[in-house]
Amino acid sequence: MKHGAIKAIYTTVFMALLFSCASSPKKLSGSYFDSNIPSSQEFSDDTCEKHIPFVYGPAYKSYMPILKVNTLNLQNEETTLFLAFDSGASCMIYTNGLKKISPDNSLFEKSESNYVSLTLTNLSTGTYNLSSAVFSAQKDDFKENVQKPRELKYGLDGTVGLDFFRGCKTLTMDFPRRMMIVDAPPICEEAVKMEKDFLSHYFIPVAINGKNDTAVIDTGAESRMVLRLEWKSDAPVMQRDDFYFYLWNHTPVKSSETWQKIDSLEIGSLAFTNIKALDSRSTRVHIPDSVRNYVQLTNLIGWGLLKDYMIQYDFEHSLFRIRNTPAEKSCGQT
Repeated sequence: MKHGAIKAIYTTVFMALLFSCASSPKKLSGSYFDSNIPSSQEFSDDTCEKHIPFVYGPAYKSYMPILKVNTLNLQNEETTLFLAFDSGASCMIYTNGLKKISPDNSLFEKSESNYVSLTLTNLSTGTYNLSSAVFSAQKDDFKENVQKPRELKYGLDGTVGLDFFRGCKTLTMDFPRRMMIVDAPPICEEAVKMEKDFLSHYFIPVAINGKNDTAVIDTGAESRMVLRLEWKSDAPVMQRDDFYFYLWNHTPVKSSETWQKIDSLEIGSLAFTNIKALDSRSTRVHIPDSVRNYVQLTNLIGWGLLKDYMIQYDFEHSLFRIRNTPAEKSCGQT
């Protein structure tokens, strides 16, 4: 399988991991979104021009930030999409979104495969404008690859990842205030180096129980952490071809174990203690073997650990910042 198709499958990996525990579903709507965004009075800093409010949707356990994005469909008509933000994913359209983007359902008619890509134009959140972005779509919402999330039936139109903000110098997530901020200044002085793996996921150096390691920042994972298989040992070093071969040909380890407990996780000078982490072997998590292989190679830091903090991706300098208390001003100025 081509690397592009491989990456497309991984865009839904942690949604499948963690969307499965849904509360009573309710259909998303513009009125729901507009009534749940923070009051503009909560953001008094006039120097920050690009605030993007988000809500936590009613269709699941309130952890995936949802953006209201206006765009044009394939008939060049205006439409509104409700897109979940997931830093471990790429831009993708689900069944509900496909009905809005391709009302005549012709998107797959001329395609020889179940996987297609499409370019959406004139994208806008109201404060942040993007001329175009490439989204992927697959028939049946990857149902043969991952457990089908309930949200696909209740109004969520797709996801956007960090590639949606590819033109930004920085992207700040202010979780307590439910706000994303484009091109904000540094939210704190301390930063750690940020790099990409072979699937374009950003990872940072961490210390687990005092031992140096790395972890992918995945806001689409509800767990505080997901631990790789041999987290007590040094992380494996693989070349690209070996990495992809492992994902598609290795038989992952499976177990009834669900949780692992670690004493400490350090990101720079910020320390978290007594972490209840998801075990990547757990058979209670229904994912394809290739996806489990990725998880068993790579530690994850999820929304559960970040939800009370501000984080910042500094793409310009390849740095990651995390602030342990909400900033007095939403731009994160100290």
